[in-house]
Amino acid sequence: MNLISLEPITSVTPLEFYIYFSFYYILALLVRLGFYFLSKATNGKFYFYKPKENIVLLVIVSSIFEELIFRGIPYFLTGNPKLVFLGTVVWSIFHRYPSVIASSFIFGILLYRYWIGGLWVYAILSHLILNSLNTLIIITFLREEG
Repeated sequence: MNLISLEPITSVTPLEFYIYFSFYYILALLVRLGFYFLSKATNGKFYFYKPKENIVLLVIVSSIFEELIFRGIPYFLTGNPKLVFLGTVVWSIFHRYPSVIASSFIFGILLYRYWIGGLWVYAILSHLILNSLNTLIIITFLREEG
């Protein structure tokens, strides 16, 4: 089990799935927290994304849609890992805020590894869990005051 790699993940046990997810999630969360504190120090210059409406749409539909559009189509049409990686880069950039771009790219590496290993269901499941946890954290701890 190699956590830091761009090599495909071709099989995974439930424990390995948990370890992979936890490792990449914690890395992405640390980057996001760094941007959060940077935002506080610069009076919001690095805005931290806060979902407001359509939580179910945000969590479920966007997870499936983003995986299929940015990694699934390149994977199923070409099987070319470079295009799947490019989809990961584009997906990250589309998240607009620096904190989310950076953390999305880090977590996107895990999703990329699942796709090129043929474990696309794990990529979608990981994305769904990621969006669920991030939304829960944002709603619980980072509520807008006012």
